[in-house]
Amino acid sequence: IFGTTFFLLAPEHELVSRLVEGTEHQAAVEKVVDIALHATNVERSRDDREKHGAFTGRYVLNPLTGDKLPIWVADYVMTGYGTGAVMGVPSGDQRDFDFARKYGLDVPPVVIGTDDPLYEQLKDKRERVLPDAPWDHAYDAEGYLVQSGEFTGMKGGKHSEASDAIIAKLEELGCGRSKVTYRL
Repeated sequence: IFGTTFFLLAPEHELVSRLVEGTEHQAAVEKVVDIALHATNVERSRDDREKHGAFTGRYVLNPLTGDKLPIWVADYVMTGYGTGAVMGVPSGDQRDFDFARKYGLDVPPVVIGTDDPLYEQLKDKRERVLPDAPWDHAYDAEGYLVQSGEFTGMKGGKHSEASDAIIAKLEELGCGRSKVTYRL
């Protein structure tokens, strides 16, 4: 959640039209919706497919950092998987990484292996001091949290002590919970 730099809605999400209706962002968002309508879910979910997106002009707040995150509509997000509304964490997800690079969004490193040259520079940093990683791909391996507030230094990755601790914090604050979703 500390690596989240944008928020994504599926083109079919029920909020999309309400968020952009009558705004300067409506035409660009409608173009992404049209692109999504003309592709199958299999095509849209392919990692190697070019990502299409449009900014809605709206924002959400990250509950742990207070950061104002732009809401985008992206054709690789689907309502049939989860809620159709997801965090964009480009440092740890390749599709989000590709999207962020295409649209000039930050890719802050938050999970780093001890062998990464950035590790020594960031290992004790709780606040974001490096907004954009100099990487050419997402880092999806195990490592340690950096730039992650009170969770900095914890073992991080998809199923880790840091994940469990962050989920517990979100549950404590009443703004999140753990849920397992499968995609076949």
